[in-house]
Amino acid sequence: MKKTVSIVLFLCLILNLSPAYAADQTSDWKSAYKNYILKYVNTDYFTSDSAVVLVDIDRDGVPELFGGESYRTVNRVDIAYTFKKGKAAKVTQKGGVIGESPIGFDIGIGAFLKENLKVYKDKKTGAFKVIGTDSGGGIASWSSSDILIQLNGTIITIKEISNSYTSKDGQNENTEYRFNGKAVKESQYTSNRKQYFSQLTGVATQANVLRLSDLSSAKEKGISYEATVNQFLQIKTPSLGTNIYPQKALNDKKELMKFFGNFPETERFDLTAYKDQELVNIASTNTTKYGIGPLAELRNKTVVRKRNVGGESYNWDYYPFKKALVDKYFKELFGVVPKQIDKDYFSNGVYYFPSWEAGGGGKDTPQIDGMYALGKGLFYVELTRYYTDMEEYDSKKWKSFGDFQYLPMNNWSKAIKDSVVLEKEGIWHAIIRETNVNGKKGWNLVKYQKGKKLTKAELDQYIKKLK
Repeated sequence: MKKTVSIVLFLCLILNLSPAYAADQTSDWKSAYKNYILKYVNTDYFTSDSAVVLVDIDRDGVPELFGGESYRTVNRVDIAYTFKKGKAAKVTQKGGVIGESPIGFDIGIGAFLKENLKVYKDKKTGAFKVIGTDSGGGIASWSSSDILIQLNGTIITIKEISNSYTSKDGQNENTEYRFNGKAVKESQYTSNRKQYFSQLTGVATQANVLRLSDLSSAKEKGISYEATVNQFLQIKTPSLGTNIYPQKALNDKKELMKFFGNFPETERFDLTAYKDQELVNIASTNTTKYGIGPLAELRNKTVVRKRNVGGESYNWDYYPFKKALVDKYFKELFGVVPKQIDKDYFSNGVYYFPSWEAGGGGKDTPQIDGMYALGKGLFYVELTRYYTDMEEYDSKKWKSFGDFQYLPMNNWSKAIKDSVVLEKEGIWHAIIRETNVNGKKGWNLVKYQKGKKLTKAELDQYIKKLK
């Protein structure tokens, strides 16, 4: 009971948008529906058993929008909209009562699903009929109904054509049948249904369904809920342009991958909102844990310094580096240098990077999926990172592969492909700036984030922040 009350209260909020939106006279049903869909799918009430459905009930060329949950004993409609006079309008059911559905629908969302909803044309009159099969039940009983669904303006009416209801008592099952609201025997039920549907010709339903699995699958690929809903509604979005990465020379691809190799543990970075210690941590981890970057080759004797760990002070081995050398590395990676540095890492013009006591980091390979020019030396990059390993480690063979992690997979030798085991870390997006220092080309990291791809609109918005 508590869950039902919560659902009713919550959906009362999402179904009553602000007056500003309600007054919107937009003629674009896709944009109007998008707002309601995003509100609905971004809630805990949209579960793996829920669905959003687009289907044209009144056959006016614009689909209606329905959303709800269907799983055995649960089968309800949570949201229902049509598009009239240039705006989305709530659909209400004539004669419906507030029960399982917070909007008073006696019919469940199951009847609107693509596999259960059929559109027919009357052979004599040419009139369209929309019929949904609504079913549900549990261990002790279950039922199935054919329901005629009609929409007039914003009012939906339902009429039961036929129903079969089965109850179980131990090993005994009993099925009752109805046709046009009257109890009938099984043989009459079968013949009446056959006669009824013989007068109709099936036509294309054209129902589209969006489920949580669709959103989740897309999200794993870095595609946002909004982008997935846009695709569901067939809303055209501006293109990122031409993917220039495939046309790049192999050496240029390798150099780009080496640049991204500098961020093996970075999941998020933003040049417009970073902390100085983020830069220091990246340079320190690269140098002492992974042994990558120009400072790694300059490691010499360590010095012992006090280090604060969890509020306690310990003696720790540090590698010292002159400030000018480290700042040069920062400029190569980010185009900026830190100003406020933790005293554990810097003192009297010297950086101190703590020695990594537990062994180094493994190799990961940043494979570039796409690269797009943004103008003014900026580029948007999409990449997938993989951990690399061997089922049976062979140090001699591993060393023979060299820096294969900075080589596109389609250029890997058969020996590498046969020996290396990959584990996907995830997808990232990045914005980088091309640099040229004394004739040497390079890149600066501007933005970097795991688990998400950016749309053209999101990119344009971010670029404005850089100006």
